[in-house]
Amino acid sequence: MLRLLPTLALVLATSARAACPDGVTGAAIDQLLETAERSYGELDTDGFFMASDQARLLIPCVSAVLPTRLAARYHRVEGLRRFTANDQRGSEWALSGAAGLEPDYVFPTELLPANHRLRETYLNGLQVPTRFERLRPPADGDMVFDGVHGPARPVDRATIYQRTSGDGAVSGTWYLMPDNQLPPYAGVPRARNRLFAGAAASGGAAGLTALLGDSARRRFDDRGQDHTLDELKSLRTQTQVYGGLTGVFSTAAVGFVAGAFAVGDK
Repeated sequence: MLRLLPTLALVLATSARAACPDGVTGAAIDQLLETAERSYGELDTDGFFMASDQARLLIPCVSAVLPTRLAARYHRVEGLRRFTANDQRGSEWALSGAAGLEPDYVFPTELLPANHRLRETYLNGLQVPTRFERLRPPADGDMVFDGVHGPARPVDRATIYQRTSGDGAVSGTWYLMPDNQLPPYAGVPRARNRLFAGAAASGGAAGLTALLGDSARRRFDDRGQDHTLDELKSLRTQTQVYGGLTGVFSTAAVGFVAGAFAVGDK
């Protein structure tokens, strides 16, 4: 059952977007995070959880790509929240996400006392380089991780993942821990695209050699031209060579197409 929770959380987040209020901005999220931080520093647990709960509910609803600075702040608040809820692993992942984005950030003492253990957790996150997983690019739109465009997901820390459509509009936002699967999407079929590209190139080459061969054959058959014997031999050789190349390229094009359908959407 526990293994299903990350997936269930993604499903709920996706479903919740359908009921999102319009026009949720990064500024609204930022204000909630500021309230959460102030409440945490004042030891107002209820106020902290109320503000961070609202930020969690609105993150799937944002209407624009969140800047990296805001993503880092969200990670820090999430790290504080998970620490308070005794989720040590989640807290470390979230704070590592923040550290990877803003390595120069220092917790103010009004937020965390000088000897607070989370300061060490944050420093540990700075010492471990972030590893990335190269994903298949989407067939439409773009992937954004913590405000950075491109299909490179951090694999050992938390990340805010956003998908944009072809016109740049945000179509979904998810807060992902390393053990959360990426929401399904239609990706560019890499292998099939390469095979189709090979088929197109081979087909083009076959068409070109066919034209050159036909031209050489026509000149060979044109008895109105005063060709020398050597010229006739050259034209016949050109016709044969271009004909052979046309066959080779045509066979390659067919092979590429067959391979593309064989591999499917890969």
